[in-house]
Amino acid sequence: MEEIVLALSQKYPGLMTFFVVLGILRTVFKPLMSILQAVVKETPTLADDHALAKFMSSRAYLGLVWFVDYVSSVKLPRPAPKEDAKP
Repeated sequence: MEEIVLALSQKYPGLMTFFVVLGILRTVFKPLMSILQAVVKETPTLADDHALAKFMSSRAYLGLVWFVDYVSSVKLPRPAPKEDAKP
């Protein structure tokens, strides 16, 4: 198996780069967002909760979520749906 991987990586270096980047994305993004959400949830102030909610509902974050999911199948947390105010 090792010989096959080495031969493919020598013949198609771009493919090996893609798989390395895929592994890095899987290793970094999912735990990073989980830790960030846990830290924000445990802090006593609500300012960081609002800042994280604002960031997670921004176009930049939603674009990043779509891109990371499309490219590497890493499911980043999506913002919670807003509840409608009931009279």
